[in-house]
Amino acid sequence: MTNCDECPFKGSTKVSGEGTRDSLSVTDRYDIALVGIAPAKVEVSTGRPLVGWSGTLLRKTLAKLGVEHFYLTNTLLCQLPENVKESEKNRAIECCTPRLLEEIRSVAPSLVVAMGNVPLEALTGVSYKIRSVQGRVLPGLVVPVLPVIHPASLRHRSEEFYDFVDGLKVAPKFLNGTYQQACIPNKTIVDEDNFAAALDAMEQAEFLAVDLETTSKGFYPYGAEPDKVRCLCVATDERNAFIFPGKSSPYFEPHPDFVPDQRLKDLLARKKCIFHNGPFDIGFLMQEGYRVKIHFDTFLAHYLTDERQYSHGLKDLAAKYLGAPDWEADIKTYLPHKVSSYDLIPDDALYNYAAFDVVYTYQLSEGLGLRKRIAESRPYKEILNPCANVFAEIRHRGIPIDVGYLMELDDILQGNDYQD
Repeated sequence: MTNCDECPFKGSTKVSGEGTRDSLSVTDRYDIALVGIAPAKVEVSTGRPLVGWSGTLLRKTLAKLGVEHFYLTNTLLCQLPENVKESEKNRAIECCTPRLLEEIRSVAPSLVVAMGNVPLEALTGVSYKIRSVQGRVLPGLVVPVLPVIHPASLRHRSEEFYDFVDGLKVAPKFLNGTYQQACIPNKTIVDEDNFAAALDAMEQAEFLAVDLETTSKGFYPYGAEPDKVRCLCVATDERNAFIFPGKSSPYFEPHPDFVPDQRLKDLLARKKCIFHNGPFDIGFLMQEGYRVKIHFDTFLAHYLTDERQYSHGLKDLAAKYLGAPDWEADIKTYLPHKVSSYDLIPDDALYNYAAFDVVYTYQLSEGLGLRKRIAESRPYKEILNPCANVFAEIRHRGIPIDVGYLMELDDILQGNDYQD
């Protein structure tokens, strides 16, 4: 199936794919195949795929994950020359892709891992960007495709090792049936007619995921002109979200505000509530008269598994662990600037966005099992979660200040004897 005659690299040494078993019969297939981009110098010299630095890292990682038998190959059988022209590379990929697809069919895996943009496009027929879809099982031309970054990139971006491992972890979960795929939420907009039914459904649930969207600048529950809750969202399970409209946007038709309803306040006060970055939401809820506690916080919990500063956002976690799409893209059309107010988003679009937020928070906690794995750990149970609730309470109530002593300190700091 390889069209070598029309390939710009014809005559180059080919490195064929190989599996971890010595022989492969019709009934002895591989569950997983992994596809790189092209052989490097060490692969050409040994005649084997992925045996250099990156291949060794890959094999060791798979062994740690309990993946013992797998098939390895590359999109291109030949090494790419230095300073290769983009047009030559594209032509070579075009010539070699039919061979790759036929090779995957012959091995008949249940899942193929695409390591990099080149194999990802060859195996799916879609020009994805690997970092926007890594860890998410996608439809493939032959079998489902799991995108991960190529381990060679870790030489220059070692901080992405966690992402590489998290991506590969999806493979055994997919094979054993425990892979959690992001759900499309069922959204119920609460009104006067279904308010009681919504509360009843929430009452029946053991855990409730809670999220909210805010007005104006969106970050300040305290101040001379505090931001308000534009909608309060509650998920009762991994699919169902109830949206309680709050303060109306000044740009759209006004509607009833259900957030101040005492029945809702009383219910949430006695339920086990799950948040993502709960202290943010708690401040707004306290300003509205709610007495809600953070029972579990997926943001804080993930911190115990990955301490990198910018790796805990809900969008990133839902994409990495649930294969969630970029549901934020639908509202970006209403936000001309990075700091644009969510008041510019129409109600329907905002409520749809909020439903994704709260359902994926629930799914990360319960469907993925993050709460069961983290909630009873001593750092989380005895430090992180109690402190989150205490600091939220302190921020809400304030801290008593000795004004007289503060003025004395001011005099000292402004005195002639004070030096930097």
